[in-house]
Amino acid sequence: EEEEEGEEREIRVNFKEIEAHLNNISLFTIKLIKSSGFGDEIFDDDEPLNLKSHQSIELHWETDAYSRFYSIAKEHNIIKHSSAKSGSDDDDDEFSKPVSIFKCLNTFTAEEQLSPQDTVYCRKCKEFRQCYKKLDLWKLPRLLIVHLKRFSYSNNLWRDRLDTLVEIPLQDFDLSEYQLFDSPKGEEPLYELYAISNHFGGMMGGHYTAYAKNFNEQQWYEFDDSCVSPADEDNLVTSAAYVLFYCRRDCLINDNINLQYCPTDDEGETAEEEEEEEDD
Repeated sequence: EEEEEGEEREIRVNFKEIEAHLNNISLFTIKLIKSSGFGDEIFDDDEPLNLKSHQSIELHWETDAYSRFYSIAKEHNIIKHSSAKSGSDDDDDEFSKPVSIFKCLNTFTAEEQLSPQDTVYCRKCKEFRQCYKKLDLWKLPRLLIVHLKRFSYSNNLWRDRLDTLVEIPLQDFDLSEYQLFDSPKGEEPLYELYAISNHFGGMMGGHYTAYAKNFNEQQWYEFDDSCVSPADEDNLVTSAAYVLFYCRRDCLINDNINLQYCPTDDEGETAEEEEEEEDD
């Protein structure tokens, strides 16, 4: 009984502390974002809000409130209410399902025939032909940056946001089957993820956050403006992932990224000249 009373007393104290902070600070502001990417703050007037096409709502946390009350672990537990469904939901099912990054790579490197509007004149046939194009990875770098396509054309003036979850590996990202030539010994194309850039919003406005790994601590962190907090490795991959940063495994020494600075020829000549001047 004493333990139960102690627990109840502790809970009361926590609620009082939260209530005191709520009376002194503003948790967040809500804005109605227009198609231009700009918006106005929404005030609580008990009036229903009618969203028009290409309008959205953004919630901006105050820094102090975010650090004290926001739960990063629960931010991805989103419940879609039945009122949010529309007749076009069935058409969007294909984009709502997770897709593997290897499927993206297969599509990126697949042979593609150009459209009739993009024909090329053939000097041999003396006619315009629908040519084929194909992209391949000639040589893989030490640092690999993957830019995911997050916008698609809906018309000449607007791009729709693609919120498809792209499943990516955090370790052992093997790209050997996608490069034309075998890598030199000791430079096998196995990559480790060390950072993610996230984007929320649309083409005309939005917000960026990032995840980055501290190899010394073997800990991931989330960077959101001036707020930095530990991140759970299991919750890193979301539909907001926009740019992925990988490091080739042979550049990881003792779990630290080891990249030597390689000056250009001009920089090298300048350095040699400075050394000669010092000797003189």
